[in-house]
Amino acid sequence: PGLPTLELSIAGGHDQFVVTPALGTERSILIIDPDGEIVWYYRDEETPYEHLRARLSQDGKSILYNANEMTPDPVPDSEIVRVSFDGSERTSIPIPYLAHDFVEHPDGTIGALTLEDRDVDGSNVRGNKIVEVDPSGNQTEIWTSWDCFDPAEYPGDEPDIGAALGWTFTNALDYDPSSQSYYVSIHNFSSIAKVNRVNRECEWVLGSTASTIEFDINADLFHHEDQFHIFSVGAGKDRIVVMDNEGSLVGQESRVLEYEIDHDLGIA
Repeated sequence: PGLPTLELSIAGGHDQFVVTPALGTERSILIIDPDGEIVWYYRDEETPYEHLRARLSQDGKSILYNANEMTPDPVPDSEIVRVSFDGSERTSIPIPYLAHDFVEHPDGTIGALTLEDRDVDGSNVRGNKIVEVDPSGNQTEIWTSWDCFDPAEYPGDEPDIGAALGWTFTNALDYDPSSQSYYVSIHNFSSIAKVNRVNRECEWVLGSTASTIEFDINADLFHHEDQFHIFSVGAGKDRIVVMDNEGSLVGQESRVLEYEIDHDLGIA
C-alpha cells in the first residue's frame, strides 16, 4: 500500500531492470522489471529527506541512494545510504549539502555533487562542487563551478544566483574511470561538461553556455537537461543521450535527444 501503480504501455521495450526513487507522499526506492512490475522496494524510515538518485552498487549486493533536500534550502545532514537487498543493513555516508546526483567508483569511492556558497562582491552565489569520499571515509574536494566558470561572464539563467538551486544547479553526474573524468550536467547553463578529475579543468563543454563544441546546423538543442548517458564509439567520437526537459518547440514537452560528438571537428 502506498507504492505507485504502474502501467506498461508498450511491451518488449527492453529486458533490463530499472532502479529508481519514487517521490511524493510515500517516498521509496523501487526496482521495476521489464513488465512494469515492482519487484523490490525499500522505505527509509530513518530520514525525512527525499531520494533524488538511486543506483545499484558496484558489487551488486546493495542499493545506494541519496537522502537530501534541495528546496527551500539544502541540509547539512544529508547522506548517501547503502541498504542491503534483504533490508537488514543500512549504512550511512554523511556528505553535507548534497545536490541531485552521485556515482560509485569501481573501488567503492563515492563521487557526489554538493552545493557551495561563496561571497562574490557582497552577494551570495550558490555554485556546486564534486566531492569524493573514499572507503575509509576521507572526503576530498575534486572540482568546483569556479574552476571552469565565472558568474560575471556566465551568469546562467537563474535570476537569483544565491537561491536554493543557485547559479549553476548541477543535476546529473557520470564518471569514466579510464580517463579519470567526470561528466556534469549544468542545468542553468543548459550545458554538459567533461571535468578532468586530476587537474580540475573542463576538457570540453556541450550546450548553450560556455560551449567548446558547436552544434551542427541541423541539430536540435537541449534546454534545462537532466540525466544523460555518454559512450565512446571510437575514432575521436562520442555519443551522448540527453534527457531534454524544455528544448522541444511543443511547450514543456520533454524528449530524449542523441548526439554524435566529433572531437576532431568540434561538432555535435
